Amino acid sequence: MTYLSRAQWGAAPAVKTLPVSRNLLGVCLHWMGFNIHDDPATITSSIQRAHMSPPRGWWDIAYNELIALDGTVVEGRGLLHRSGAQGGTKNNKGYLALGLLLGPGQRPTDEMVAAARERIALVRYFQPSASAIVGHQELKPTQCPGPEVMALIRSGAFEPGGVQLPAEIVAPEFPEPEGIVRRGDRGDDVRWVQHHLARHGFKVVVDGDLGRKTERAIRSFQRRKGLVPDAVVGSRTRSALAG
Repeated sequence: MTYLSRAQWGAAPAVKTLPVSRNLLGVCLHWMGFNIHDDPATITSSIQRAHMSPPRGWWDIAYNELIALDGTVVEGRGLLHRSGAQGGTKNNKGYLALGLLLGPGQRPTDEMVAAARERIALVRYFQPSASAIVGHQELKPTQCPGPEVMALIRSGAFEPGGVQLPAEIVAPEFPEPEGIVRRGDRGDDVRWVQHHLARHGFKVVVDGDLGRKTERAIRSFQRRKGLVPDAVVGSRTRSALAG
């Protein structure tokens, strides 16, 4: 699977972000509402300009990720930030937004559907209870994501099933912490720890807040690796997490 980060498609900085909810309901699928012919990077850049410019003036591109017909996945807001695509705070908190790069008359390809299944599997990997897969029209009056996508949703085509995530999960990258990370810390150092805990099979939410659940997961990981289970992430624990 090809993954384009924000840097790779030349994203403008977000005006503001909010963290993804710790209690996601699932994923909402969208279409663009117009036919897509440009490459994924070019069209994503164009969509971001349209979303952030007047009259919309949104904080950023609305979608968390976008998926092209060839299966390329493009980082939008990213999976760790609240969506802006569902129309209203309740639905934006409840669902991550996957924008399918197609419009009327363009049918989803097998590659697009397979990539969407993998991204939905990734969301459930971090938040197992985020099990819903809905079309935008199920949340508000709209034609989005079109009849073809809705038919696939109803048929169960987007259910991950036996999707096997790669050992290195394709997700936003965080720099490795340089110092100690412990209970009460917040920010990207904590997200790095949580991301790698999840990669090792621990069910933690990557929210940048090292609270009680993350602390328990660190202790369990340290015991598994024969380290002192003190829930303090120093150089030895970092090395084990990165391995």
